[in-house]
Amino acid sequence: MNFDNYKFRASCVGNIMTNGRGKDEMGETAKSYLKQIIREVKWKRQEEIDTKQMRKGNVCEPESETLYNVYRYLNRRKPACGEFKKNEVNLSNDFNTGTLDLTDTNDWETATEIIDIKSSYDWTTFPYKSDKIDAIYEWQLQTYLSLVPTAKIAILAHCLVNLDGDSFLDEQRRIGFKWNDPQLMGDDAIKDCKKLEKRFIYDMPKFIKDNPHIEIFSEDFYNIPEIERVREVIIERDDAAIERMHARVIECRLWMNENWDKV
Repeated sequence: MNFDNYKFRASCVGNIMTNGRGKDEMGETAKSYLKQIIREVKWKRQEEIDTKQMRKGNVCEPESETLYNVYRYLNRRKPACGEFKKNEVNLSNDFNTGTLDLTDTNDWETATEIIDIKSSYDWTTFPYKSDKIDAIYEWQLQTYLSLVPTAKIAILAHCLVNLDGDSFLDEQRRIGFKWNDPQLMGDDAIKDCKKLEKRFIYDMPKFIKDNPHIEIFSEDFYNIPEIERVREVIIERDDAAIERMHARVIECRLWMNENWDKV
């Protein structure tokens, strides 16, 4: 088994960049991740992770991208392309692969700015302006920058959009089960449904338009302005960090070659 040409996905690079006690020494957390990769390759299996948060991120990505377009327009920062369009091209170099979300030119070959969209699960997980970028996300963005040689900056855009209708109905059904009230007619169920609406809906007119079949219980509802539902974190291209990442990829390949039969 040979890992000489193994390429790490941009979303996973942060897992190999953790250091041990030595400043540049690969840490045990990174080695544990490499053990998992070895098993995936050897046994031809891949861990499948499915959470509510991930489901919303996948299902609501188009709505988040639309919101980000509106946000840039409201901030008078329209991109050179006029309107962002989803990138569908999986990029690759000698070290990594990744599919970034958006670019300022809608063409990764000429982009100077790349954008990664994250849909927050609910308003309690939506970051504050003062929050620092998570190291996993920062390495993901630097990896994207390494895949797009013309890009100078990367933007992590957290977006707060309505929960999709199917997931919202699932939450309503849970409330009905909790109170043994599948029709949601009792005071307790209705009270919980109102809390549910405040937790997961931020633009009620749009939610009602998109989901006319879903019953809404709130009479008085505050819609969060679009300009307040995006949080940007901007990082600049760091060629030194990219070089460290490439060096770590080589180190990881060597470690996997030396240890694959011990896992």
